[in-house]
Parts: sequence; structure tokens; C-alpha cells
Amino acid sequence: MERPPKLAEFDREFMTTYVIANNKPSTLQTKKVILRAAIVPFFGEMRLDEIGSREIERFKSKLLDQELKKKSINNYLSVLRRMLTLAVEWNLLSHVPPVKWFKRPPSEFDFLDFSEAERLIAAADEDSRPMIVTALKTGMRLGELLAVRWEDVDLVAGRIMVRRAVARGIVGTPKSGRTREIPLSEDLLRVLKAHRHLPAHECWRGRGAAAAMPLLR
Repeated sequence: MERPPKLAEFDREFMTTYVIANNKPSTLQTKKVILRAAIVPFFGEMRLDEIGSREIERFKSKLLDQELKKKSINNYLSVLRRMLTLAVEWNLLSHVPPVKWFKRPPSEFDFLDFSEAERLIAAADEDSRPMIVTALKTGMRLGELLAVRWEDVDLVAGRIMVRRAVARGIVGTPKSGRTREIPLSEDLLRVLKAHRHLPAHECWRGRGAAAAMPLLR
């Protein structure tokens, strides 16, 4: 086994060889920020085999001193651990040191009940209502809602195909990386059929662009 490089040296290969090839653009950007903002400044001058549990705990303490949330620190640790795991896979390191994660706090989501959802729909303006109803009736993520097109919607069969998502202005694949099909309820079908035939869409007809037009804009 060759002598392990310093983390700052391995960082360049990690980004150009592994991250770019195996991550969506939005994930790539997130990892780049984490590496540049925290991991490289702290571990950069250490060889990979000098990074042990003690150094990782010091890293966690420094991030806590900066008042980062524990969930964010866990994300930073995930990137660090992925780097070290890849170094083991590439025979640059003999093992990955143990990483102690912070326990995640209970979820604070406050879901709308049926009556609250109906009041939200009733109060929405005409421009916002299609997106709100689609979100409530399908559970699609915001990035997926922003990326859906009419070509993804089958108003006869009653389904939406989720093929893409938008993150930081970049269109990529959904979070799972796979296309999935979502059935449309009768309520949502009515809303989308009405929205599909709004006069504002008339200018698209006859130009072959209707199918590629954003669904909810």
C-alpha cells in the first residue's frame, strides 16, 4: 500500500474522479461547499491515516463552537466518511476510523389535516391553486413540482410521471434517481384539466411547444 496522501491532495481526486461521476449537480455543489468550508481547512494538512476518532471528535467540537446544527454536522461527517471509505476502496488507507453521529432530534413537521388542506386550496389564487392541489394530492417534492411538464401528465389515464427535479436552478433526476408514476385523484384531475385549457396556453398551441411547457407556471 502506498503512503496515504494528505486530505487536501486527496480532495482534488475525490471531487474530479468520484463526486462528479457519481452525484447529481446539486449534490456535487453541496459536497464542494462542505469540503471547502470545513473539511479541508480542518483536515487538509493531515495524511489520511492521521485522521482518527480523536481528530474527528475535535472536528465535531469545532463545528459545535460555530453553532452549527447537529443535523448539519452529521452531513459534514457523511462527506468525510465517504472520502475515507473511498480511500480504503482505492487501497490508500487500511481502514475507516469509527464515526460517532449525533442523534437526530424528533421531526417537527406539522402536517395539514383534511380541513386545513381544503381551506388552503379555497384561499389560494388562480395562479397558485394548481401547484398547491398537486402538492397536496401527490406528495411531490418542490423541485419535482417545478420540473414537471405537460408531457409528463396523462389526463386520460390519470397519472403523472415524475422524471426530473430542479435544485439550485439545475434540472436533474428525482431524488431517487428513478422515474416514478403517481396516480391522479378525481379532484386533481379536474384542476389540471381546467388549468390545461386556460386561455393563457392558447399561444403555445400549433407551435409544437405545448407538451414541453411547464405544467405549473
